[in-house]
Amino acid sequence: MRSEVFVARTDAEAVGRANRTETTTEPAEGVSTPGVTTWELDVLQSVLTGEAVEDVVREGGGDAVAAGREPGSWLHRMRGAMLGETDTGPWLNRLRPELTGALAAATEEQLSAAAAAWAGRPELADSDATDLAGVLPQLAALARDAGAGQLYIWSALPAT
Repeated sequence: MRSEVFVARTDAEAVGRANRTETTTEPAEGVSTPGVTTWELDVLQSVLTGEAVEDVVREGGGDAVAAGREPGSWLHRMRGAMLGETDTGPWLNRLRPELTGALAAATEEQLSAAAAAWAGRPELADSDATDLAGVLPQLAALARDAGAGQLYIWSALPAT
């Protein structure tokens, strides 16, 4: 799974950014998060906030950018062009504000403890703990620098 977390001010800007990301191998001004999906980010929010992951998922807010748009709108039309209706993606989701806030507020010590706890969760058994530990400070820095923007995750399965 290829994935990248990045900042955009609007959903339309995020879609434009995701279209550029799909054609490049390296993210520009984002954090490459290979193997991380919205589910792993739900688990991360659970680790950082102490909420049960089931409660995190129930609270909503980690929306698919093109979902729920009025038919005929620009973003809805982009769903077929960029987000696709395939099993391999790509997908574009907005991160929950609670996760962005928790990342931005976390100290270095809290991030270190969270990385170990995140990697130790059964949901991440196939993930590399070193990779997760390296990504977390980058995600926190991105959250701190987001300003008026929101964090988004773009992900896709490798082309076969």
